[in-house]
Amino acid sequence: MQRLSGSTIGFWLITTLLPAAGCDRGGETLVPVEGKVTIAGEPLTAGAVSFRPDRNAGNSSLHHPTGPIDAEGNYRLFVGQRAGAPPGSYQVVVFANEPAEDEQGAVHPGMPKTLIDRRYNAPETTPLSAKVQLDAETQFDFDLEPAR
Repeated sequence: MQRLSGSTIGFWLITTLLPAAGCDRGGETLVPVEGKVTIAGEPLTAGAVSFRPDRNAGNSSLHHPTGPIDAEGNYRLFVGQRAGAPPGSYQVVVFANEPAEDEQGAVHPGMPKTLIDRRYNAPETTPLSAKVQLDAETQFDFDLEPAR
């Protein structure tokens, strides 16, 4: 009878059991999510959108899918380097500040001025929500109110 060494057993455990336990490189299933952000119907030209898991709706994901807003107001969510968001209910937060530099590249010190109403900045105050589902529409557009 052949005996296996400790390192052979360890290698077998790592290569066989860990992927089965969900520790593989692929991770959670992600659904592609994109959309457009506007202020009073006009594209928001900078900032970021972040989906925060809604624990009250049963979303226990540890991920906060986030994506930058481009010059046309479009965004696409990512978890790390992977595009998409895990299925579930989310509270949506948006961040958008005036650029810290002007057209000539001069930096303006101090706190940046927000372009949108601050209630969109926190999960506790945002009125925005989204439900990401495997077999449903994954385009979420948001029309925001400007800063007061």
